[in-house]
Amino acid sequence: MSRSLRALALSRTVATSVMLASSVAASVAVALALALGGAACANSPQPDLTPDYDPSLPTVDASLESHPVVGNSGDDSSSSGETTGGAKKDASAPAANANDAGSTKTPSTPSVTTPAAGEILITEVMYTTLTPEPMSEWFEVYNLASAARTLSGLKITDGGGRSHVIGAGVTLGAGEYGVLVRDKATAIANAVPASAILYEYGAGLSSSSGVILANGASGGIALYDASVRLANVPYGGWFSQSGGSSIQLKSLTGATSDSAAGWCLSATAWTSGSAKGTPGAASDCP
Repeated sequence: MSRSLRALALSRTVATSVMLASSVAASVAVALALALGGAACANSPQPDLTPDYDPSLPTVDASLESHPVVGNSGDDSSSSGETTGGAKKDASAPAANANDAGSTKTPSTPSVTTPAAGEILITEVMYTTLTPEPMSEWFEVYNLASAARTLSGLKITDGGGRSHVIGAGVTLGAGEYGVLVRDKATAIANAVPASAILYEYGAGLSSSSGVILANGASGGIALYDASVRLANVPYGGWFSQSGGSSIQLKSLTGATSDSAAGWCLSATAWTSGSAKGTPGAASDCP
């Protein structure tokens, strides 16, 4: 090989060696830099990550359960803890359309009105009895209205003008009979059905006071709502009898209740040993 070729090969070898040396030096420099940087980081002070704490603030009870927010309250049909869309409802949360928490609605109770004219009838009167009067006297009423009616506040007036205002809590159902007695104990002793007795109008009164169903020509009984007369039976002188029979309205109409033609004299005892009549039941007039 010529001297010039050997020189060229030698120069190429030297150049390659120089390049390799430079690459190694660069790698060493990078490694050294990384090492020095890590050491610097290791020796640098760490930041204080402790959160600020204000001792004046109230502490939080860690036992309290957090409740997720339910996104759609339109389907909230109860607050009993059921789930909607995977989230449990807060049982203590009010319903979406709840009323003001300070108000409570109470279902209203329909009021019972007093009868109008033509809605109440006097259908039977026991004015001459088998036992001492007036304690054993009574009369019967019937409700023609389509709903219950209260008799409280109505005034009972006899043929002599004596009167009594019916006390509170006296209601008669639609299409029902009720018996108003002078003395409840005496009426029951005379076999008037206790279940039919609606009111006692002479409790605690002497035999000469209060409403009296007289036997003579002045006998009569009426019901008033203030000045409005609802029913009237001026029975005095209609029938001649020795006692022990009531008089009964033949038909349930007020048109015939104030004349003798609309009434009959009871002929049948309602139970063994009793007087004659149908207290608390329909008339048995022929």
